[in-house]
Amino acid sequence: MNLAYVYQNGNDNSSEQIQQGEDNRAYIYQEGDGNVAEQWQSGVGNWAGAYQLGNRNVAITHQMGTNNWAGVYQVGDTNTARIQQSGNNFSALVTQIGNGNSAVIVQGSK
Repeated sequence: MNLAYVYQNGNDNSSEQIQQGEDNRAYIYQEGDGNVAEQWQSGVGNWAGAYQLGNRNVAITHQMGTNNWAGVYQVGDTNTARIQQSGNNFSALVTQIGNGNSAVIVQGSK
């Protein structure tokens, strides 16, 4: 069984969660305006979370494999984070506090 949770408070926020496999978990919390969060997971036992407090933030997470963990924490405006993991047992965390930050994490095989 997979679990997906979204909380949005504000205007023009967008979220998408796609899960294939078993025992995957995805959480999105958005507070503000114009935030975008996208989480795609395929496999078993993956966890993805995005916390956005502010305006016009973007958080994108794509995971394929088993027992991967990814989290994005954004407080401020116009921050961008992308996490892509392909394989097993990877962990990634992006923390952005302030405005206009950008981060990309890619782990695994092509």
